[in-house]
Amino acid sequence: MVRPRTNRQRAEVTVIGAGTFGHAIADSISRSEIRTALVTRSETRLERIRQMLARSSPYLMAQRLGDAPLGKYVFLALPSADIAEVVGHLASYHSEETLGYVSLSKGLTPPDGETPHELLSRRFGSIRSAVISGPSLADEMPKHGAHFVVASSSYTLTDKLVLLMDGEYTSATGSKDPTGIEWAGITKNAVTLGFHACLAATGSLNQAGAFAGQLFGEIYDYALTMGASPRSFAGVAGIGDLMATSHASTSRNVRAGQLIGNGHSVGEAEARIKQVVESLHTVPLLERRINQDHAATTTPTITALSNRIVGNLAHEQWIASLTSR
Repeated sequence: MVRPRTNRQRAEVTVIGAGTFGHAIADSISRSEIRTALVTRSETRLERIRQMLARSSPYLMAQRLGDAPLGKYVFLALPSADIAEVVGHLASYHSEETLGYVSLSKGLTPPDGETPHELLSRRFGSIRSAVISGPSLADEMPKHGAHFVVASSSYTLTDKLVLLMDGEYTSATGSKDPTGIEWAGITKNAVTLGFHACLAATGSLNQAGAFAGQLFGEIYDYALTMGASPRSFAGVAGIGDLMATSHASTSRNVRAGQLIGNGHSVGEAEARIKQVVESLHTVPLLERRINQDHAATTTPTITALSNRIVGNLAHEQWIASLTSR
């Protein structure tokens, strides 16, 4: 017997962030007959989302943030810049019934570049915090599926989340390296942006490949100082996600890199894409974080890309710096 959709029943899983990716994740989980709430922060969007979900799984419902108790597992499908504010709100009505908070973001949080998993661990404890990453382009998930890597310092939480994510058209594996899995996703976004920005600016695949390789190496070296395992960068959440994203014409990071490389500002790029682009905000935060940490790694490529993003390096200077390497 199919359960009728209702907002009065407590969801087992809460997905905060009703964008394309959040919707795809919530829909995937609900298809395993798990009560799932797709949560929006906007009252004006709530009714439209409910109408949209009428064609989805009967186990999927729409809610506004704060209108219902959290599920056992809370997924944050949000831009990294928004996570701190939402986590502060969630902390005010956290209960022991919530067993896990899960970051799906692949960026850094302002003002100092804390990762989402670091923030969740600080607020709720490491045994209640997890990160999920991997090649998961939202527009492909309903037809082709996706493969996720789930990582937490709690093996129990990891196992529970793997079961939730291993669904009708998605699969999941567990990892003991939340730091590496998270930094692999952050690296993927920044390197995709950098490759396509350099390619657009120079017209050279050789130049773009070299720039992307240098950028990858700098972030990788820093991630290792944070305790990341090299294996996480070589696997599905690392090279797998990087390959998928860098070849996707619909990727925000690809499109943003092309626009930045052709001389557009961050504001112009996001206005054209009409979505937040994680990497445009993450790269300057990454430069700031590394400088504040006084890390024993040199980061000239990160600095160059950051200067182009924030406007400290004019477009002509950017091209000159790339072609003189």
